[in-house]
Amino acid sequence: MLVWVLAAFAAGVSTAQSTDAPVDDTTVVLELGGVVGQTYRYDSEAVKSLDGQAVGPPIRYEETFEVLESEPGELVFRCSRKAPDARRQSPEMADLLERDTPEFILDEHGEFAGLRNWEESRDAKIAFAEWMIESRRKNDPMFTDADAAESIEITRTKLQKRDLIEGQSWLAVAHLLAPAQLTLSKGDPLEIKGDTTAAFAGIRVPTIERMWIEKIDGDLITYVWEQTIDRERGAEQLQMVLEHLNQSMRVRDDLPAEQRFNGTSRKTTVFDRSLGWPREVEFATTLTINGQEQMQVERWKLIEPQ
Repeated sequence: MLVWVLAAFAAGVSTAQSTDAPVDDTTVVLELGGVVGQTYRYDSEAVKSLDGQAVGPPIRYEETFEVLESEPGELVFRCSRKAPDARRQSPEMADLLERDTPEFILDEHGEFAGLRNWEESRDAKIAFAEWMIESRRKNDPMFTDADAAESIEITRTKLQKRDLIEGQSWLAVAHLLAPAQLTLSKGDPLEIKGDTTAAFAGIRVPTIERMWIEKIDGDLITYVWEQTIDRERGAEQLQMVLEHLNQSMRVRDDLPAEQRFNGTSRKTTVFDRSLGWPREVEFATTLTINGQEQMQVERWKLIEPQ
């Protein structure tokens, strides 16, 4: 399946803002924080659909974040996961998934600054990848012992890169947590010209990102982030994407441009300022190619503390 990767947002580059911005009674400041030892547990699910029809069952899991350090200029927290759906399928696979407990470091601006335990995370990722390769070797008669050995060697080499390990780990939580610092005006939506990646083509495409406050209920702030393709700035890049798609399929010329290729994303967050963590998040990504709409929706709901 073709995947639309939201590189700019996931990396926390274009939408993160320092809370050093001027603040008055017309602005709302949101900042991830917490007391050392405090944990935040979320029920999560991911749902995929094609032209409005569900593709496979929802994937459910549980994520727990524990604050390890909380000082001016730095926040460190550990993420651990439980994967009940994976455990029903294979307890061994679930054990390997749950072994990876990355410890994230955020700097004074709420930007991701790396993993404190990247080598442990690397080893867990390698162990899981090796298990997947070995499972394929056992179940796919066309996948030989030599194929498996080569795949394992390639994987081990690739996963020695610290930036790759850290990037993969942050991407897995960024849709929930990024941006970790944000200042929004109550009556003035924020608009940013950015870009993102059409992963299947490796092409950066200009985008427009908008953020606004939808609702204020005491300490509960509901805000929306939305990303659309900037078709005016990105005409050349969009043509390159269409040319890439034409190599594997016939792109229909009879369709409007937005139906031939388009990508949008929308994130709605209910942030609790009394906790310094989100209570609910929904992140929806839609990719349209040749009139066919693929969508993935991820949802998180805080279940502890209440």
